[in-house]
Amino acid sequence: MNEFATPSFGEASCDNYFEPIDIYSSGDDGSKATYTWQPHDYIAPNDWSSAYLPVYNSNYCLETLDNIPMSASNEATWKNVKGSALFFRAYYFGQLAWVYAKAYDKSTASTDLGIALRLTSDFNVTSTRATVEETYKKIVADTKESVMYLPELPVHSYRPSKAAAYGLLARTYLSMRQYDSAFKYADLCLALQNSLLNYNDGSINATSFVPFQRFNKEIIFYTSMNGLNITPLYSRADTTLYDSYSDSDRRKQM
Repeated sequence: MNEFATPSFGEASCDNYFEPIDIYSSGDDGSKATYTWQPHDYIAPNDWSSAYLPVYNSNYCLETLDNIPMSASNEATWKNVKGSALFFRAYYFGQLAWVYAKAYDKSTASTDLGIALRLTSDFNVTSTRATVEETYKKIVADTKESVMYLPELPVHSYRPSKAAAYGLLARTYLSMRQYDSAFKYADLCLALQNSLLNYNDGSINATSFVPFQRFNKEIIFYTSMNGLNITPLYSRADTTLYDSYSDSDRRKQM
């Protein structure tokens, strides 16, 4: 559900990184097209198919739970599965919307095309694209419902939690330009988990290829992206962004 499923096209085509010309030239046609915003026929697996796989899994779990009554003996597990399935479906709907749908605009959201809201595991049900308004309403609804079932904090950052759900709501409302709601849910998220790394202690190795531990205490929810050349091995931090840090800033050394 977490590994190599989050769409990377948005990150790969934005201005947070640049690719040296030798890296760009040696890339495949799909990577080049994404980096330069050019059309391309992508074969599966790709951002679209990889993100809809956890949506399918979430739908399957929710349908299975409909046939398993919650009881005293299974309550904790039942709630965790229910909340996690709702969260994952909302999370990947959001990721897909940010790559494949228009940005949310209140004046046009009811007519702008969003994504296919797959709510069943039945492959025979035809997919149709919802509007942007319908897409965001479903993301918000699923995430809010997941809060009812999830624990405040996860056993591991691979797992969803109330903190992660509040964070997802904050990001979603930020995309909708509903800033009061974005602040509200960001505040709720940080009330549950607000740990910060100390850049002066021994947990960060500035000389390492990857200075930060994969599952460090700042991570509220962990997932990895679906490929493309956006790793430190292939891409470089934007020079203008890098130069904006003072030489004494520890972050610049990372």
